[in-house]
Amino acid sequence: AKNIWNFTSWIPDAVVINLGSNDGLTGSREELIPAYNATYLDLVKSAAVAYGEQTHFFLACGPDSDSYCDPVRWIIGQANAMGIKATFLDHRGFACPDRCCRHPGADQDWQMSESTIKQVNAVMGWSVWSIYM
Repeated sequence: AKNIWNFTSWIPDAVVINLGSNDGLTGSREELIPAYNATYLDLVKSAAVAYGEQTHFFLACGPDSDSYCDPVRWIIGQANAMGIKATFLDHRGFACPDRCCRHPGADQDWQMSESTIKQVNAVMGWSVWSIYM
């Protein structure tokens, strides 16, 4: 399918992607990892071509599961080897209450956003700012 988005209309400094959190890439589904890796890497490569080499990609793992962190790190390694700026974004360690089917609630979303800001700022060299502003 043809993409109708005009990637030259706005070029981000950074792009955050969290793909795989609910995909259960462990146990009987481990055979899906090669397809997951290839598809995810193709997404990052396509976005890098569309946005240009100045855009930095932050590929997240967590909070629902950390079972896909190794594949995400593999994708980052492949992207970096191609000259694409990609960094691991750690979304692990945030409690996902059972009452929410192990999905983060508002408190965890807030904590993840604060953590994301700190991690992205550190890599991008931006001055620290907060979502409280």
